[in-house]
Amino acid sequence: MIVRGRITYQKKTVTGVDPYGAPVYSTENVTVPAELRPLGSIETVSAVNDTVTTRYRMFSNVDITADGATWFTWLGSSYKIAGDVEHHTIGGRLHHHEAIVVRYSG
Repeated sequence: MIVRGRITYQKKTVTGVDPYGAPVYSTENVTVPAELRPLGSIETVSAVNDTVTTRYRMFSNVDITADGATWFTWLGSSYKIAGDVEHHTIGGRLHHHEAIVVRYSG
């Protein structure tokens, strides 16, 4: 497998419904293998604040969005999944998932 690190995300599970029929969720922290490779960054300078947006390509053998995750942590920083997760196969079998993720700082 191509992944060498680990990320942590919150897995959402439906545990019931509230009195209005809306789902009630419980969350648990789950750590899975993943690797992030940098794609580049952009610095935005304004009168209010400066922001650095850094993009990475994430490789994992787990589709964390299937568990309702949109954010995860890696090495103490938070990252947001941007767009759809790509499912890659080799020989007709699922091999890994890839996604573009973004970290904002500033």
